[in-house]
Amino acid sequence: MNPKHTSQKCNVCGHVDAESRDKEKFICVSCNHMAQADINAAKNIKELAMLSIASMVLGDSQELEPRGLLRPKQRKETSVRRQGKRTEPGNLSNKDIERLVS
Repeated sequence: MNPKHTSQKCNVCGHVDAESRDKEKFICVSCNHMAQADINAAKNIKELAMLSIASMVLGDSQELEPRGLLRPKQRKETSVRRQGKRTEPGNLSNKDIERLVS
């Protein structure tokens, strides 16, 4: 695993630039992500390690890319939750009945 540029790479967007690193501060010149520089670099090293392990497990069957280079996942539309009979017009809930009785 080559740690080259891990301290200059943004862990969020994947942009590499020496200008993003200022001693202990990391401020990405591309996306303005701010972090402690060593933490940002550690996350990049962790990502490289995970990719390395995944490639050993999967072999050449899949292409792997660092997270910063992937497009965000498209949100799936959620289905409308099925409503029970209590919420249908004309049906009373227990609370409605209690209000009517009291």
